[in-house]
Amino acid sequence: MSTSSGRRVREHCSLPSNKQITTSTIEGQILKAKPKQVLTITASAHSRLSSPNQQALGMYAKLNGAYIDYSGFGGHCPQASNFCSVSGQWIVDLDAAEAAAPGTVMGHPLDVEVDFQEGFLTVAENVHLTMAVRMEKKR
Repeated sequence: MSTSSGRRVREHCSLPSNKQITTSTIEGQILKAKPKQVLTITASAHSRLSSPNQQALGMYAKLNGAYIDYSGFGGHCPQASNFCSVSGQWIVDLDAAEAAAPGTVMGHPLDVEVDFQEGFLTVAENVHLTMAVRMEKKR
């Protein structure tokens, strides 16, 4: 999907599954990083399990192949329920990212990935992932 200001992002993706899964990924790209901007990544994942079971979920974001935050976001299913969800938001200062890895951020595409992981390898009937990525001026 292309939007104004040189942005391209896949804003929504659903990945239905009737097989055992451990990881699902959703991806997007900002065409060109600019100075004095922050990148905001907002994502959520919902999973319906084949039977009620306490389930651990995790969600992790990557920018140009590197994890933004190793701790990510996590959640647990309510007991006696087979519906689980997790959501989170990451904010990346693009000037700080450029300072940490000079010549690799500004003026280059920003590849964004969010990984959803089920902790106990339980069969999931459906996994739905959503992600929105936007670049905006620092406040």
